[in-house]
Order: sequence, then C-alpha cells, then structure tokens
Amino acid sequence: MRNMTGSANSPRRRRLALAAAAAVVLLCGAGTASADAPSRTGWWTATSVGAPAGAGAPAPPDVPAGGLLVQGGSDESSPVAIAAITYDLPTDSSVGKLVLHVAAGSGTTPNSSLALCPLRDPDFTQAQGGAMSDAPKYDCAHQVVAGPSGDGSSYTFSVAGLRAGDAVAVAILPASPAARVVLSPPAANSLAVTELTAPDAGVPAPAPPAAAPTTQEQAVLAAPESAPLEAAAAPAALPPAQALAPSVAAEAPAAADVAAVAAPATVRVAERTGTGGFRHGGALALLLCVVLAGTWAAAGSSAGRAVPEPPTSSLP
Repeated sequence: MRNMTGSANSPRRRRLALAAAAAVVLLCGAGTASADAPSRTGWWTATSVGAPAGAGAPAPPDVPAGGLLVQGGSDESSPVAIAAITYDLPTDSSVGKLVLHVAAGSGTTPNSSLALCPLRDPDFTQAQGGAMSDAPKYDCAHQVVAGPSGDGSSYTFSVAGLRAGDAVAVAILPASPAARVVLSPPAANSLAVTELTAPDAGVPAPAPPAAAPTTQEQAVLAAPESAPLEAAAAPAALPPAQALAPSVAAEAPAAADVAAVAAPATVRVAERTGTGGFRHGGALALLLCVVLAGTWAAAGSSAGRAVPEPPTSSLP
C-alpha cells in the first residue's frame, strides 16, 4: 500500500529543512560564545564609617578574600552592606545569564533574595568592606530580583536588560531587611557573553540551497518567456483573397504566353519528322511543356527571379 503520510507536504518539508540547515550554518558562524570575568568588584558597609576611600573595616570571618557581602538593615532604603560589579563587553556582543555562587560555610540566610540595579557610573573605586558613603550610586527604577537555586548554592540573573553601552554594571542589594548573603569571588565564567563576529571577507558564507519552485511558481516564472514564443510562433494574418488575387495573377505567366513559347518548337519538330516522327515529336513537345510549366511555377513562387528563356530545338 502506498504511504500517503506527508506526501502532499514533502516539497514544502524539503524547503523548510534546507532553510533550517542554512540558518544553522549562518548562526553557528555568526557568533562565538564566551564568558567574562568582572573588571571591577567591591562591597561597602555601614559599619565602616569614616574609612578612607579604597580601604575598609575588617571583613567578617565568613567573607572570603575577593568575596562580596550583601546584608539588609532596618528597612530596604538603609542596607547594612551592598556590593557592586562591572563587566566590560565587546561592542558587537550579546549578554546571557549572570551566575553568582554563595560562599561555602558562610552565614548566609536561607531563602534570601537579591536585587540588581544599574549603576550610574560603571567606573567605581574597588573596595572590600569600604565605607557606605564611598559606594557607587545606583538607580532601581529598573531592577532584576532573583532567589537562590534549589540547593541554595547560587543566584542566576537575566541581565540583558541592564546593559548600558559596552558594560553591565550593577549594584547587588538585599531584597528584604532580613536578607544576608555572602558571595564567593565572581568566577571568570560568571557572565555569559556571545561575540557577534562578521564573516571573513576571504571566505564567502555558504549560500543556502535554492528551494524547488512549486507548481504555481513555475507557472508564474514561465509566463513571461512563453508569451513572446507564442507571439513569434503565431502566423501572420493572411491577406484577403481579393488582395492576393492580383499579385498571383501578375506573377503567374498567361496560358497564351506558354502556348506561344512552346508552339514553335512543336511545329518545327512535326515538320522535320514527318508522320512517324510526329508522334515522337508530340511526346517531346509534351515534355517541354511540362518543363516550362514547372519553370514558370517556380518563377511565380520566387519574387524577383528571372524567367528562363524557353529552349529551342536544334535537331538537324
């Protein structure tokens, strides 16, 4: 039994498959996935009042070197500790997820949520436990909030909407007064970045295979070509019989002219051969008439062709 499943859509499926293959080739050659480490990190706390810029109070024992401390205060507008981080990005790139890990063995409050807010200036002075007055300024009109992973070991943020120019620079804030989170130093692969590279000028990008045209497309493509052929193949309109008759009559030799040309040869043959040669001469005359008739007919069908002179007999 013939399998009819998908038979009607097989050409369409082939075209879709070819287009999908071409898209995969182009997309795979258009970008290089990578991950970036931050160019600047730091954290600041309200307990470091009066500390010089760039310097800080002794970090709590559960905060590792290069780590970050985020802690809530009496209300959301007065946190005890905040952090900041900046990633410098290639101009032609796209940004993926930002993943920050919780420091192992730290006194992180379970189920604490964190918020990211864009920094007003990505170029801040790095510090570890610096004074809150030296912390970079931020704007939380647009922010991203995330909770911990299922095992509480990491936080994942979608930061594409927080990008500003060629940088992702954000403040890390407690989402509630009770939140306290100690983060490990951001890893070199903490931010996913895809660089969009232009195809090499010396190596042309592969062209997607041309899809077979459908029956309707073939009809449309063939229409402009078939019209001139049909016009060329169509015979020109024949002239009316009244207009054709004079020209035919003018070109065809008159019967009297044929008789006049053929008569002398016939008479001379009859006079020279006598009774027995008359029959032989009549056959020869008939042959000459046929030749002359064919010659005149050919002359009538070829415009401008000279009429041949009738042959004369030269019998002794």
